[in-house]
Amino acid sequence: VVPVRATPTDRVLALTEEARDIKDTVSAFPIESQGDIDTIGEILVEVKTKAKALDEMEKRITRPLNEALKEARKLFVLPKAYLATAEAEIKTRLGQWKAQQDAARAQALTVATTDTATAEEVGQALQQVREAEVVMPVGVSARAVQKWRVVNEALIPRPYLVVDGQAVTRAMHAGTAVPGIEYYSDTSIAVRTA
Repeated sequence: VVPVRATPTDRVLALTEEARDIKDTVSAFPIESQGDIDTIGEILVEVKTKAKALDEMEKRITRPLNEALKEARKLFVLPKAYLATAEAEIKTRLGQWKAQQDAARAQALTVATTDTATAEEVGQALQQVREAEVVMPVGVSARAVQKWRVVNEALIPRPYLVVDGQAVTRAMHAGTAVPGIEYYSDTSIAVRTA
């Protein structure tokens, strides 16, 4: 008789059942006394131990796959970088050319629509408008995209400012008060497992 070995899938399914039972037990467990705290503390250690074992099992299974994936991805880094650089350069140059042509069209339209323009000036301006029209190649499109940039930080209204959480944390650890910020203590529960 050949013994049947449990597969990783079987083990994970069994652990899933155990984890669900523990979750259900914890959800229904009242904490009303020191004895309850001791019991729930033991359950917490068991939970962390099982979670650690599950993580280790997952890593044993996925490590070779992740390493193979990492090696495969390395093959594509350089050609992707070259193509991304080429794409960015083409888009930048097309965008610059289109912006120049759009400015020329706008200027020619201004000339063509002024009351003082002669018929010859209007004709020339309309010809310039036609010549400055940008027709993108098949499969390429251009559209106006609204963007923004900071030109004077001092003028930005308060609702548009963002707190720099990392700077506040550094100030807190350095013991430096920050106006408008309150430092407080919160409880974090840690569990040591074997």
